[in-house]
Amino acid sequence: MNPSVYLYKEAESEFELYLGEFSTLNGLKAINEKLKVQLVNIGASNYKKFGWATEKEFPDWKTVKEVKSFFEQEDEFELIDFEIELNEFGNLSTHDDGECHFRFKKKSDLIDVVKNVTNPINRELTLAGLLNNPGMYIEIEKSSKMNKYHSFDQYLIETKKT
Repeated sequence: MNPSVYLYKEAESEFELYLGEFSTLNGLKAINEKLKVQLVNIGASNYKKFGWATEKEFPDWKTVKEVKSFFEQEDEFELIDFEIELNEFGNLSTHDDGECHFRFKKKSDLIDVVKNVTNPINRELTLAGLLNNPGMYIEIEKSSKMNKYHSFDQYLIETKKT
């Protein structure tokens, strides 16, 4: 599954990538599973016997592979907030298990993730659209048409996702 919308931003010391309608598990699958992780934040409802679960109720994951395996096996909870630090890579945070937000230390890692999450047919179009339009939300239609939006609200209104 490909993200519905992309956003690329560049700051002085980091590169940001937002992927809309993209699950936490899909975000984890887009990065190297050998990366070391540190859990920063997690909030979930209906996890095991807990009405609301946070960091202390979840395992102490060491790698992306461990986190990914957990999410593939434990599907009986609703993930609300999630954030991990990725050693020498950046971080991944998600909200409502449908919005992935990456912060990278290197632009090349951002490009690799975009390549991993896009359809090969539209890969170059998506990369060019993002890198040439920082701060704009980019949507790539199945017909390979690129749409640009100045804000997330504009994207929601024009795609009738409100």
